[in-house]
Amino acid sequence: MRVKISDLCFSYGKRGREILHSVNCEFHEKSMTAILGPNGCGKTTMAKCINKINIPSSGDILFDDRSINDYSRHEIAKMIGYVPQFSNARLVGTVMEFVLLGRRQFIGWSVRDEDIEAVADVLEKLHISDLSDKNYGELSGGQKQKVLVARALMQQSDLYLFDEPTSNLDIKNELEIMNLGRRIVDEEGKSVAMVVHDLNMALHYADYVIIMKDGRVINQGSTRDVITADTIKDVYDVKTKIEDCGYVNPFI
Repeated sequence: MRVKISDLCFSYGKRGREILHSVNCEFHEKSMTAILGPNGCGKTTMAKCINKINIPSSGDILFDDRSINDYSRHEIAKMIGYVPQFSNARLVGTVMEFVLLGRRQFIGWSVRDEDIEAVADVLEKLHISDLSDKNYGELSGGQKQKVLVARALMQQSDLYLFDEPTSNLDIKNELEIMNLGRRIVDEEGKSVAMVVHDLNMALHYADYVIIMKDGRVINQGSTRDVITADTIKDVYDVKTKIEDCGYVNPFI
């Protein structure tokens, strides 16, 4: 699914400070796009606009040339598998029950044997089958993050929108999630957009990059064309060298 954002502005409240300023960017279908930028630059706010959690003050978001305004939140939930930075969910029961919520827009409250099997398959894919009967609220931050990814995968969406999906994860699990995103694109032909902070992860895994600063898109395009020493200096005020092997080497 192709997503195009046109002149998007967003403010919290009618008189609130504007967070996004005329954002224009595009997420290509059947590809992985990394959304980069300093803390507080608007990455999460834009992700929530795409998922219709935030309602823009102006501008539009198009899904395959159809406006987001034509879709209900229920329809958006079917189209987009969303992984937030964290979940405030409480009293949701076991991990099995929590991940099943990813199918609720399709099955309502009637759970079938095949739905239970689908959850078991996703938990196994993420190597967290042992958490199935544990209470979600008692998990560590890293475990919760992987369970949120599992819930999103249950939606079987055309677009997966991950907001810092590797936060709270160690390097092994971080690589596992990044490789999973790559497989979703390469093997299933879906689209993946990830808010990430690690420039080297973006260089290695993403096809395209969108870099934001101060609520605006500073640059976008193919990964190697966008992640350059000049752009990193402009956005992060850090001097770096991009090695021939595709590694961002900062000058300390």
